[in-house]
Amino acid sequence: MSGTVRWNPFRELEEIQNRLNRTFSSVSARTSDEESFAFADWAPALDVVPESDKEYALKVDRSRFSTEAIMRVLGVSFALLFWVGTAAAQPPGAKPAAPAPTAKPAAQASPAQPAVRAATSPPVGTLLQVMRGILFHSSNLIFATQGEDPADPKKPLDASFGTYAKVYTGWPVVENAAVTLAESADLLLKPGRLCSNGRPVPLDRADYRTFVQGLRAAGQAALKAAQSKNMDNMIEVSGTVAEACENCHSVYRDKPDLKNRCIP
Repeated sequence: MSGTVRWNPFRELEEIQNRLNRTFSSVSARTSDEESFAFADWAPALDVVPESDKEYALKVDRSRFSTEAIMRVLGVSFALLFWVGTAAAQPPGAKPAAPAPTAKPAAQASPAQPAVRAATSPPVGTLLQVMRGILFHSSNLIFATQGEDPADPKKPLDASFGTYAKVYTGWPVVENAAVTLAESADLLLKPGRLCSNGRPVPLDRADYRTFVQGLRAAGQAALKAAQSKNMDNMIEVSGTVAEACENCHSVYRDKPDLKNRCIP
């Protein structure tokens, strides 16, 4: 048809060149000693030169303009140039899409903190072995302070025997024993532990759990007394520890027949 109009994408490039020239002509230059603005009466030459099929170069005569002024103007014009370039890539008759708004970077989520997992390893020894290996030794160190001064230079209280008997002595030995009593409460509540007769430790019974918490409290009280380095305090707290042990033993340990242990 004779009415068909041939679309020329470079016509838009010519138009943008003219717009840039007009923009430069209105750039204002601030004088160094005045607050008012004086408008330039000279416009620099501006050429849009194709470098390749996908690249164009802007050549500006900057002899009368600072780099800052030129870059400020170009920053406003680059969006329009991008739009014209997009139009040139569209097939004839298609409407060029407007430049997409700049997306804001997504906020980075703070790294997840690693979850603290409870110990899941199965118990190794029976309740009797834990009592004899840990609690028996530590509780008797507490009881010993009723008649022995841990700080006696002639016979300091020690926590071991043989070659390493004198490595740790004095009141720190008593403090360590008190900490052991308090911390061992968690061992007495560990799931899956058996009594010496093969019966499960009665973790499901409220009175047993109460007895264990009583041992924890007694250990904490013994630590406070040991830190005071006072013999009278140690005599008093020894009774607290003995009572905590007896509360549980009278119900679950002291049986004429050992096969009935861990049964109330």
